[in-house]
Amino acid sequence: MTASSITLKQSAPGWAYAEEVIEFQLETGTTLSVTKDHWILVWRQYSGYIMTVAKNVKMSDQFIDKNRSPLKIKSMEVKKYDTSKKVYNLMVKSLTPMNRLIIANGVIIVDMSWEMLARLNFEYPSELPIDFS
Repeated sequence: MTASSITLKQSAPGWAYAEEVIEFQLETGTTLSVTKDHWILVWRQYSGYIMTVAKNVKMSDQFIDKNRSPLKIKSMEVKKYDTSKKVYNLMVKSLTPMNRLIIANGVIIVDMSWEMLARLNFEYPSELPIDFS
């Protein structure tokens, strides 16, 4: 992966299109809260690395940290979105999907482009195998 420029866009409080988020507690004590349709890189037994939407993450999946090490999920819970909090969406300036990986709380996720593509194409899959070697 190479460094790409990033555009940081602050959205207005309550911008999130979802009323609920999924809060993941990891074995390290890290918390990651994302909308149900946010794409995340996970390691899934028998499938390897896949990019999947948060609502499809399984307790047996493992997140990947910034050093490419697996992170076990301790718990996950659907919570009501706190509209008083600000939402930040990142858009990486790159045409290559693998250059659109970003780190949030030490966990590899992707920028908002994956989610935007899924919203534009009703047949866009909710899970994609990834060559992350």
